[in-house]
Order: sequence, then C-alpha cells, then structure tokens
Amino acid sequence: IIRAERLRVQDISTNSAMLQWRPVLSGLRGYYEIRFGLVPTGAGGGGVGVSGTSPSTGGTHYQRLTRPADSSTAKLTGLKPDTTYITTLTPESNEQVLNTLSVTFTTKPEVLSPAVVTVSESGATSVRVSWGPLQPESVRSYHIEYSALPGGQLHTVTVGRAQNSTLLENLQSDTTYLVTVSARHSSGKERAMSVKACTQEVTAALADLQLTTVGSDSVQVDWKGGEDGLKGYWLTWEGQEGHRGSPSSQRASLYLPPSSLSTRLSHLPPSTRVCVSPVYRTARGEGLCCTAQFHS
Repeated sequence: IIRAERLRVQDISTNSAMLQWRPVLSGLRGYYEIRFGLVPTGAGGGGVGVSGTSPSTGGTHYQRLTRPADSSTAKLTGLKPDTTYITTLTPESNEQVLNTLSVTFTTKPEVLSPAVVTVSESGATSVRVSWGPLQPESVRSYHIEYSALPGGQLHTVTVGRAQNSTLLENLQSDTTYLVTVSARHSSGKERAMSVKACTQEVTAALADLQLTTVGSDSVQVDWKGGEDGLKGYWLTWEGQEGHRGSPSSQRASLYLPPSSLSTRLSHLPPSTRVCVSPVYRTARGEGLCCTAQFHS
C-alpha cells in the first residue's frame, strides 16, 4: 500500500519553521526521517507545496532530524533569513511502504531593529523613547542620540540589548528634539532610525490674587505673575443680581497683556466671583479665584 500525504510548512519566521504532516505511522513501528537544506543552485523554489515523491537535497549540506511514529510536527531551527530551503520527510517502517514527501519554503527577510521608534510620556523636561522589535539574541546594545533643534548640543545614552525604551530627562521645555536610536548587531550590522520629540510648555500657576472693594460696585484686582513664556492673562467674573424670586446672572471675560498685573472692574453685582488665569502659547496655567462682597 502506497500513501501520499501533503507535507506543509507553517509559522515561518526568519530563522525557523514548523513542519506538519499526517501521522501515517501512527500505530506502526517506525520513525520519520527529516532532512532539510538549501535548495541547490538552479533549482526552482519558493512558496509552500509538494514538489514530488522522490526529492533530494541535491548533495548540498543538510540537517537531519528523526521523530517517533506518532509525531505529526517538527520545528526546523537554525535557518537563515530570506533563504529557500527544501525539506524531505521519509516515513521509515518495516510494516508498510510509504512515500517520501518534500516541500520547499522561503524564510522571512530579516527585520533589523529598530524598525519602529515612538515617543510617549512627553513632559516639560522629559520624554520616553521606545523602539522595536526587541532582538536580544542578535543586538549587542542600543545607542540613543538626541539634540534640540536646530543645532543643539548632542547627548548620548547607551542601553542594554534587552531594553526597548528609555526616559530622556533634563530637557528644555517647549522644545523639539531630534532623537536617533541605533542598534549594534552581533553580525556587525548597524541600523538607525530617527524621530522628532517635543517637550511640553511649562504652564506655571498664578502666584497670588487679591481683591479690594472700591465703593459699592467696583473692585480692584491685583495678581502676581510674569513667568517666562507668558502670553497674557484671562480674567473672568460672574455674579447674580436682582430679586430673590427672579435673580439674573452676569458673566464676562477679559484678556489682558502679560505686562498687566492689575485691573479695576465696575458695575458688579453684590456678590461676584473673579478668576484670573495665566495664558501660555499652548494652554492656560492654573488660575486663582476670589469672591467680592458688596454691602449697601
């Protein structure tokens, strides 16, 4: 009895592949002999599929594995990236005559790290840089270079091969940096990838706010500020006036330049809440609020 079964290759990576077949020796005495090696020069290859019933490695160097009769898979390791292999499977048994099967396949091209670099956890003086894929078996170390644009001082950090991120600290706020991650591979190859990373603007809070009532409906507003990068101040006030049964709300806002540290508000309701917030290029800083009470 001669049986022909399909031999398949799955889970192909840059340096390994999984061979799979129907266990035709199950219940019999015997074993499977597996040979795999490079496709001989000039031979056709590529793709997964059966290539005949009496294949040969063509005299080229090959590796040999054996598997017991009840096996149906074998992992082929130690392969080269982007290389076409031929694999033969020979069921050996004294009880039945079985065909030798073969298949050719090509391993995946090597993807050298870093293939991707990302920036996260951006703060005013730090950013986290991450990269991948992590390849501790082939990378000796990672070298990170970064400098402020344009023409800032160059800084360097070196981390181990098992690390895929690092926190860059003591950076300038509100600044764009060029970050380059280089991987030094055991093969002697070196791969680098660059990204731009931006630190956040420092948005300092308002230091102090004071209200001084002037007459029956005006208030003098004074505050302390003047931080670097300040673009101005945003002042809002809100109050209610009218009879208890039908009160009406008043609300208004005012933008003032960074040189202003005081202003006077007039014609305010008896109870008015006043808030002042510092304004920066990208956001507002934390402000302060006070309530002015007027008594008739």
